[in-house]
Amino acid sequence: MMTKPLPSLLETQNCICINLRQTARAVALNYSKFLAETDLSETQFSILAALKQLGPVPMGKFSEALVMDRTTLTRNLRPLKNKDFVKTVPGNDGRTRLVIIKPSGSVALQNALPAWQRAQNRLLNLYGANEWDELRNNLNLLQNYARADP
Repeated sequence: MMTKPLPSLLETQNCICINLRQTARAVALNYSKFLAETDLSETQFSILAALKQLGPVPMGKFSEALVMDRTTLTRNLRPLKNKDFVKTVPGNDGRTRLVIIKPSGSVALQNALPAWQRAQNRLLNLYGANEWDELRNNLNLLQNYARADP
């Protein structure tokens, strides 16, 4: 049985997935450097920020909103629960779990906001606000295409 050769380096340089993952890691590292002075990682910050915006939310809807599978979300919520920043409670029907930001989580988010703003401003200043607006719109479009049924 003959196996297919791996794609050439030239082909992988055009891979949407590889390029987006590399970019996402580089951007996350930028935020990590600034957030290192806080009690939150960039992932924890984004989870708390989304939770603050959404309010108490069922776990399934929260994982959808974050575009994160439930197992990964559960794993990422664990340190936030250990820090007493979030909690999960039974939903109305007993089958769902609601994720809730606790007051201590809101305080941690508020305390981390200046560091996040410095990270955000750094990239906006380097990349450009107009360029970011255009890229954000294109990324939203690509995300919608990727999430659509094949």
